[in-house]
Amino acid sequence: MHTVIHIALGTAYSLGLKEGSSLVPPGTAHLLNSGKCRYDCAYCTRARTSQSHEDYLCRVPWPAFEEEGVFGALGKNEEKFSRVCIQVVNSKNHLQVVSDYVERITDITSLPISVEIRTSRLVDVERFLTLGAEYVGLPLDVASPRLFPDFRGGTLGDNLSFLFDAINEFKGCVGTHLITGLGETEKEMTELLTGIVRNDIPVGLFAFTPCRGTRMEKSPPPSISQYRRIQIAKYLISEGREEDVTYDDYGKISSFGLEDSELHRIPPDIFETQGCEGCNRPYYNERPAGRPYNYPRPLTDEEFQTELRETLE
Repeated sequence: MHTVIHIALGTAYSLGLKEGSSLVPPGTAHLLNSGKCRYDCAYCTRARTSQSHEDYLCRVPWPAFEEEGVFGALGKNEEKFSRVCIQVVNSKNHLQVVSDYVERITDITSLPISVEIRTSRLVDVERFLTLGAEYVGLPLDVASPRLFPDFRGGTLGDNLSFLFDAINEFKGCVGTHLITGLGETEKEMTELLTGIVRNDIPVGLFAFTPCRGTRMEKSPPPSISQYRRIQIAKYLISEGREEDVTYDDYGKISSFGLEDSELHRIPPDIFETQGCEGCNRPYYNERPAGRPYNYPRPLTDEEFQTELRETLE
């Protein structure tokens, strides 16, 4: 019987289950089932061979609480959130456990529900949508076909094909995530983004965060400038201008094909968290005192100008 559920630290603050507060409150309540994953992603703290503490996902603490306390607090604090997101660890009985979560959340709140899960079965996607989830995320994570087999397992091609199958079957209800900085070239990332964005598939971006206990704990995170280039490229792809982007011999973006005046007309919100509506994911990839990869709030004009200046470093 599953009685314990993990929730992100910011969610615990907002629910009053832990003393403290966030510099920027989360717009989404983040939940996570218990256990080790049967998959062995090189960068994940919940991977099968990871030595990371179970109370962590990426760099963020996800303390465990009794389910009754969490769902009770969520029902009483619904107005603090615009969405509930369930991050799924493919552990023992995970489908039944997460199905129970979705049913309980729909019983106590009217909040839209997202389920982020690794699966290769359309029936699993249908299951969660039928139970009441609004959206199912099928993370690709790794943008490089070279690195996918070792870092995630399987092939990028097979996973991408399944994503397209799910999109065709459940239009408007499926999306994905990608992680920048796993060793892919910027060209590999933008080429994959082009295929995804052109097909109107929602995609959220994360920055790779080395976490203690994972196979990639000693690998460096991406530079802010690299991450900004990918964010701008993603925007240009959405505007149908991906052919203006050029690369050097190492696959690094060398030009966006934009005049300075055009660059400064890029909407500042492309540097904010992107993914499900209402999700700002505060400090998921960086410390609160650090410079954010994804701003969890609107940028000031000074911040926006700084990000643009450093983009092509």
